[in-house]
Amino acid sequence: MEHKYSCYMFLADEPAQKEVLTVFCDVKGYSQEEAYAKVAKELQANKKDHNYDIKYVGVIQFAEVDQDIIDRQNELFDKYDSVWFLNCSYKNK
Repeated sequence: MEHKYSCYMFLADEPAQKEVLTVFCDVKGYSQEEAYAKVAKELQANKKDHNYDIKYVGVIQFAEVDQDIIDRQNELFDKYDSVWFLNCSYKNK
């Protein structure tokens, strides 16, 4: 399925909880700095119990998205306006 749009991509790292979020913010209507501020605001509002270190990754351009991801987007992402969190976890090695 063809989908063409771009998002700023950030990692929000919370080492104490061993949690990292992949965060996307629509590029439409936002500069990189405005997107960073929007991500920080949504993290503060919706993930209050955590202290995330936000790192900018770059702009990701979606040319194709698997239909399964589209079908499961409400399960895979926490969506807040133009900011979407993809929840992940990691282990110490």
